[in-house]
Amino acid sequence: MEAFIDSDSPSSVFMVRMSSGHWTQKLFVEKPYLFLPFLEERKKAGVSEALAVARLFRKHGVRSGSRVLDLCCGIGRMAVPLAEHGYDVVGVDMSPDYVKRARKYAASKHVTRRTKFIVGDYRDIESAISDEKPFRGILSAFTSMGYYGRNVDRRTFELLAKHSARGGIFILDTSNRDWMLRHFERKGYEMAGNVLVLEDRDFDPERSYMVNRWEYFRIVGPHLRPEGVYKVDHRIYGPVDVKELLESTGWAVVSLSADYDGNPIDIMARDKSQMVTVAKRR
Repeated sequence: MEAFIDSDSPSSVFMVRMSSGHWTQKLFVEKPYLFLPFLEERKKAGVSEALAVARLFRKHGVRSGSRVLDLCCGIGRMAVPLAEHGYDVVGVDMSPDYVKRARKYAASKHVTRRTKFIVGDYRDIESAISDEKPFRGILSAFTSMGYYGRNVDRRTFELLAKHSARGGIFILDTSNRDWMLRHFERKGYEMAGNVLVLEDRDFDPERSYMVNRWEYFRIVGPHLRPEGVYKVDHRIYGPVDVKELLESTGWAVVSLSADYDGNPIDIMARDKSQMVTVAKRR
């Protein structure tokens, strides 16, 4: 069961229905092993990033011991280190495989009592966290929004505000559309573990969508084994868009930076693709 809003049409109606056709379902649920090596590769970085997130939380009054939500937590690469820093973390992800791995990761770090991992869809976050107490902090990392369009993001941010304590902090980590367009490359590839993905990218300026063709291969000995082609399209945002979206859904933007350490956004710099927004619930 998942919530669905039809693209970015202003007349879209929020509803719940059964669906399995979206690329996120195909890639993260039906074939989670394809994206898994890329998550595993970022596990080490997750430790240092979680430390920076913990500093940000503390800076804005979210102390150790507070309840925080890691939305689209994947294999727990941020949730588990945050628990090690003393936070009680609820992680939500649509992939049963990733949630299972997150639980194992938590057990290996002896923070099972400080973590809770739930299989839940971004499009129906209300169902996933309806029984949870209000959160003092919320984290969404690694550009985990925009997959289902602006209307879904707006609805999700409203629900996150509803489930956040007054004055709670939302840290939103996404790619910066303005940087992406300045440094746009139509073709590229990425490799992690035994998985290779060839990327063919396009940008739809009318919808502010990246429209990508990802072709996956598994490396088996000297051979490349085809694993399918995925049309991966998602809404991307610049600083102005993110600020408007958050401030129209119950949040007040506190800062916009190029990373968790608060460095300024610079779309000319080759290494500044990230955009970290800190917002406070009104």
